[in-house]
This record gives sequence, structure tokens and C-alpha cells, in this order.
Amino acid sequence: EEKYVNNNISNTHQLRKNGVYDNNENSNCIIEKLFHTTKNPLLPSKVQVWSTDFPRTIQSIQGTLMGLFPEDNNNDSPTSMEVDVRHTSIMIPDPQPRNSQEQSNLESLLSQRPYILEKEREQQSLKDEFTSKLLPFLNEEEAFGISFGIGEEKDLQKSPKQKKSLSWTQILEIIKCLKTRDLLPEDILTPKMQQIVTEFCAWKWFSVLRHDRLAYLAMHPFCDHIVQRMNQLCLKVGTEKESKAKATKKQLYLYSAHDSTLIGLLCAFHLEKPAKWPEYGSYFKAELLQRIENDNCDELLVRFSLNNKVLKSEWSDDHDDNKMISLDQLAYHIATSGSSPPSSTI
Repeated sequence: EEKYVNNNISNTHQLRKNGVYDNNENSNCIIEKLFHTTKNPLLPSKVQVWSTDFPRTIQSIQGTLMGLFPEDNNNDSPTSMEVDVRHTSIMIPDPQPRNSQEQSNLESLLSQRPYILEKEREQQSLKDEFTSKLLPFLNEEEAFGISFGIGEEKDLQKSPKQKKSLSWTQILEIIKCLKTRDLLPEDILTPKMQQIVTEFCAWKWFSVLRHDRLAYLAMHPFCDHIVQRMNQLCLKVGTEKESKAKATKKQLYLYSAHDSTLIGLLCAFHLEKPAKWPEYGSYFKAELLQRIENDNCDELLVRFSLNNKVLKSEWSDDHDDNKMISLDQLAYHIATSGSSPPSSTI
């Protein structure tokens, strides 16, 4: 099924002011760091855009495109760019339904590890408190019928007589939505309480998705896609057909997704854990760099960063203090790490 959004890049009328600002800031970072010379101008034809099929991610990428191509915003015929929204199921680690039964089973198993259950019990009273304070903003009948986040499905199995509470990821999403709309009553949900939710969600998601096999099941198709795009940029040009392929190569691949996508990518690429859960408008970069010595290309390296902070890779072979990894090495690890089911019980 073909599924594209083909909008003028100035069409962001539903995106809130702070969202436009955040995404234009992201655009500025892309231009400053990657395309800051007139010898290498960024053209709309050299950009490929993917988004999940959620309205807010589509609107976010429109805001980013406005920042990348500001000269088009006031034109009578602004540039029209396709946003491919066909790949949502591989761009998030927790699609509904899951991509495989093995992923669903493994999530449940990992979430039942004793140290996770113990921390869940310690936070249960606070979880119930958040639920009671947020329910007035929700349709209560529908609020508990959603599987929301990694390892949260078990809450749906409670009987109607059992007291239910919102999942931690659900609580975090509701707080963020209320906060961006200035509807969050801070006398009820203080910044300190919000921080507790953020830190607990980050801890749990990382605890579960750091498992090699689950990271592979949840994120491998998307990670493999990213690595393959990098490999395509490196093809040597020889035949006329290859020359035409080079002429259509993209300089920049943009993806608009979710904070859970960022967590999934950090885990699947074996990158260091950030200090806190990614904020709204965060940006994750995978840069392909060429190391040149004596006018010869020595090797191709990949550098990852989150909100312009370089992240070290556990897979790196000591390239610049583990801040970069060779493309060949990265491709090998993405293809093999977690590719086989574990031989022993977790």
C-alpha cells in the first residue's frame, strides 16, 4: 500500500509555536554542522524523508523542513516534498501488534526479572497516585484498554475487579501532552514528580531494550536500513548506470519518530546512555565521515550524537576515544548482535 504525505513544506498550521521553534532549531544544527559551505548546498531533491504515521511526527518534520529551506516558505509555489509514512512498524520498538510473537514473549520475560519487579513494587503507590490525578483528563473507559510501552502488557490482564493503573509510559506521554498545551496543573504534578516519571521510564526501557536479542527484534530492520543507506553513499562510480545512481543519491536522510525510537536506537547501536529521557524536539544524528591521510581515503567512520552531544559506542575499536566506529564494524555488529535466540533461560 502506497502511503505518502505530499505537502508544501510551509504547511505547519497545526504545529504549536514551541514545536516550530524546536524543529527549526534542529534544522539550524543540521545546516551548521553538515552543510555549512557553498560547495555543498543542500537541495530538496537531495533529501529523503520518513515519518511515522502520527500527525504530530508528520507536523514535526514539516517544521524541520521549514528551517532547512526557509527561502521556500514565502514563495507563491513553495517546494513540495514527499514524506514517506509507510514504515511506522519498524521505526518504533513497540508497534501494535508486535512484529513477532517472540518479541512480545521476550518483553514479558525480561520485564518479570526480580530487580525490575522489585522497583515496580516500590513505585506502585506513586503510580496509583499519578493515575488518580490524570484520569480526570481522560476517557476512563478507553484509558485502560491500551497496551502502551515496552513490557507493559501485563497490566491489561487484570480482571475488572482489580485496581488498574496507567502504564508508566502512558503517564509520561499524558504529562508531556498536557504540559505542551499548558494544561498541566503544577500544584498537582510538580516538576520533581515529573522527573521521577521520566527517570523511571528511561530506566525501565533501557533495562529491557539493552538485551541484545530484544534490541534486534525491535530495532534491527530500522538500524539495518540506516546502515544500508550509508553503504549506498559509498558505492564507487564506474558504469553509466552507476553514474546515474550517484546523481540521484541523497545527501541527507531525515526521520521523524518518537522518544521511544531514540531509546531503541541507542540500545540497538550500543551507545552510552544519556543522562535523561530525550526531550520533545530532540535530534539523533548518525554522521558518515571519511578519514583521509596523504590524500587517500583511509576508512569510513560513523559518529553518533544526541542533541549535539557525541555518544560513545560500546562496539568502537578505540576510534577517537570510542566516539566513532568504522562503518564496516558497525554493519557487522548490526547484522550479528542478537541475531540468534539466546541458548539459555534469562
